[in-house]
Amino acid sequence: MRFQQVLIVKPLLEKLESGLKQAKTGLLVTWNNDDILLVTGCLQCSEKDEPKVQFQNFLPGGFHIGGRFGTSCKSIDDDEISVQLNEEKNVLVKLSSNVIQYEVVASKEASELLDSSTIQFCVKGNLTTTLPVGNGLIQIPSEILSNRNLAFCLEEKKLLLHDASDFQTTTCESLLEKTKGKQTVSGSSGPVKCKILRRTSCHETKYVPTIECNQNDQKVVKFPVCIEMLSYVNKTLPLNKLYDELRNSLSRQINSFNSCLRKETRIKCGVPKFLYFQPYGWCHPIAISYPSNKSDMDLLDFRKNTLHSTFLVPDTKPVFRRKNAIALFPNKESLLLANTHIGLPTPRIPDGKLFLVKGNYDYHHYMQDRMDDNGWGCAYRSLQTLISWFRNQAYTEEKIPTHKEIQQILVDVGDKPKEFVGTRKWIGSIEVSAVLNQYLGITSKIMFVSQGSELTNRGRELAMHFTNQGTPIMIGGGVLAHTILGVCFSETTGETRFLILDPHYTGGEDLKVIQDKGWCGWKGPNFWNQTAYYNLCLPQVPEMC
Repeated sequence: MRFQQVLIVKPLLEKLESGLKQAKTGLLVTWNNDDILLVTGCLQCSEKDEPKVQFQNFLPGGFHIGGRFGTSCKSIDDDEISVQLNEEKNVLVKLSSNVIQYEVVASKEASELLDSSTIQFCVKGNLTTTLPVGNGLIQIPSEILSNRNLAFCLEEKKLLLHDASDFQTTTCESLLEKTKGKQTVSGSSGPVKCKILRRTSCHETKYVPTIECNQNDQKVVKFPVCIEMLSYVNKTLPLNKLYDELRNSLSRQINSFNSCLRKETRIKCGVPKFLYFQPYGWCHPIAISYPSNKSDMDLLDFRKNTLHSTFLVPDTKPVFRRKNAIALFPNKESLLLANTHIGLPTPRIPDGKLFLVKGNYDYHHYMQDRMDDNGWGCAYRSLQTLISWFRNQAYTEEKIPTHKEIQQILVDVGDKPKEFVGTRKWIGSIEVSAVLNQYLGITSKIMFVSQGSELTNRGRELAMHFTNQGTPIMIGGGVLAHTILGVCFSETTGETRFLILDPHYTGGEDLKVIQDKGWCGWKGPNFWNQTAYYNLCLPQVPEMC
């Protein structure tokens, strides 16, 4: 066997076991270096769905269609892998035609392996091509990838790559050389920025120009091709082969663009936009292009019948909406902190298990948005945090409502008189539930607790909520409101700790202060007013894709 190790990512193996029992077939996504073959994902398709390159366009550079799964799949090449069930319904893995041993690794371990073994290049740039106007198919010409036309500029290293690049035997790992004690480029610190360039001149022999004029009635239009390409390049790859590696990755994006354009018959089609997604269990992003002139609602059938089906993702939650896309270069200028609980130490209680919010949320608190709501706006801020969760998980595109807009919604549903708008009056869990329903169409369960001392007895119910729904919870009692992001619950003792996000914070967006001072942190049963009455609003996740 060529590889010393064959690794399969754990969530993928679970997905394969389930799919094989349902007689599903498809392709396997792999990455490898000289010693390791890593199986990272699967794509459902029939054996008739060829060529494989059609599915390889979903993958960033460095990943390949490296095998098949199914009841009767057969590996073609020596390095291809196959996964099927044996007679005992256990997973059987073959390399070529030989049964092999494999190891199961967690997604985090697989990601760490990729970070330590590869450099991630993100190539960005704008190419423009000329396309004829007509009713035929619209295709980006392959000449756009001509060796003579393209070059790649590594901005941080001030390095230009082109077809004539000659770096002798130097490997790509040389890009990680330290400068003044600091690494200038690192695969683990995010993608390496790389700019795509088009040549406007050359050093070839010059001739006297001649002009030939052909008259016809054909009209053409300039068509923008916006490139944002991700490629995982092995550190051991010779540097003089990096240009070809990046160019091959770029060809996948052009092929994906053309696949997107193939559905269009008019030149007024939307310019394809390349987006990256990372569904649960995948240790690397996958790439999908959407036409810019179609909304998420327009693309519903494509997402449900093609993407969710191909990637074996349940169609009960958004995964491939534009809002689900991940940014290769995250915007660091966001005014709000997100996921402020990450990095907090776990409470130490016997046999305690964590049950946490699933997904991303923004921290809304007093004094934001140039709004002085100190002393009365805590429930409004908790509601804004809940809405941010539904926005970040792509369940809605509605903006975060202001305090006044929240009040107007309550007036519109008949919960408050019109004089309520513009006041500084409090709201509670019932009003939060009403706004979620009216504004987002989200239903909620209301949990009633007669006194704060009884909240610790609700640990199991709250754990079930975070397991099945995963949404943050708004809790109001007395004159205070908070957001519950999770619980640490012990089945053996019933002991419970609450992960609290406190909207009463009035300071700046300083994560260290927020965590160190307990504005986001674990609280015990004594955190609650032992005699106060509490209502909890538990938002329910709708089924949609």
